[in-house]
Amino acid sequence: MQQQGEQHDGHLSHFTETGEKHIIGTMRQTYAQRKDGTLFPIELSVSEMRVGGRYKFTGIIRDISVRLRMETELREREQFYSQVYHHAPVMLHTLNTEWVLTSVNDYWQQVLGYNAEEVVGRDVRELLTPTSRSLAEFMRSIYIAEGYFENIHLQVYKKNREVLEILVSGLAEYNEAGERTSTFVVGIDVTARRQAERALEESERRNRQVLASTLDAVVLIDAEGYVTEWNDRAVALFGWTTTEIIGKPMRDYLIPPHFREAHDSGLKHYLNTGVGAILNQRIEIVALRKDGSEFPIEMTVSPIQFGGKTFFCAFIQDITARKQEVEIGARIQQTLLTRRPPTSVPGLQIAARSLASQRV
Repeated sequence: MQQQGEQHDGHLSHFTETGEKHIIGTMRQTYAQRKDGTLFPIELSVSEMRVGGRYKFTGIIRDISVRLRMETELREREQFYSQVYHHAPVMLHTLNTEWVLTSVNDYWQQVLGYNAEEVVGRDVRELLTPTSRSLAEFMRSIYIAEGYFENIHLQVYKKNREVLEILVSGLAEYNEAGERTSTFVVGIDVTARRQAERALEESERRNRQVLASTLDAVVLIDAEGYVTEWNDRAVALFGWTTTEIIGKPMRDYLIPPHFREAHDSGLKHYLNTGVGAILNQRIEIVALRKDGSEFPIEMTVSPIQFGGKTFFCAFIQDITARKQEVEIGARIQQTLLTRRPPTSVPGLQIAARSLASQRV
């Protein structure tokens, strides 16, 4: 503090001797000392006047402790947010009112392969595929009216011209006058997710084609017994359309009333123990059509784990004709063994009877 006082006195002496102004007529920051000896920052301006042939000096002092503290806090906060901005694991960028890039964070540069110097100052739409460029124009019209946009899928070119799919949301920023000055945009690279979604959609499409082309009726139910898949053959076999049956409890639509309790018990037992008496084997049971009629079926049921959930897939064939053939064969065989000609056989028409040889 003593050194500052000596410098101050030196400046004044130099002025009175030479007329050269070093601190006079200017405003500068320095420190002052309180009565208790503590120092505090001040803003000092010194002016001179000549009275009776002598110089008089006036000093105006302003305590700037609060201002400097606020400036320090603001600077630290800006540094903090700058670090957050550049090290956030999402793509961040800002645009001016013409949608020209004004900043991009480190992760944005890492994902797209550009340096900030290569893209700042460019229209962001230059980085979009033609289809997404058209979408961005439409999106901008909504943004101008609303001041934000969210969850928009855009296709963006990397520096190497590879195409990425980015999910973007943006929010307008305003100045004190309420004028829109910029747009803060958050982007998430969803390329891998979208590829997985398309692969799943394609897989589901192929699976549905397989289900549609199979000769068996295919019925898929969840662990609670509700129908989740139903192919065309099942429609023809049971009479229920897909719209009518999906989401409905299978027991109430396909199983005759006198078998429903056994179905419920078996389903509960498997979910509790992992053991099912009829699973993964061919069984013959009776099923129920939409018109209320019952008919014999051959069915194979397999448990399936998908997405952490249990489903049951049933492949079903109508064996009515086969049962009739077996019954007819049994009756004919019985007739041959007893040598008594049948008067009628279900499914056959008796055109003639043979006579024993001794009667001819």
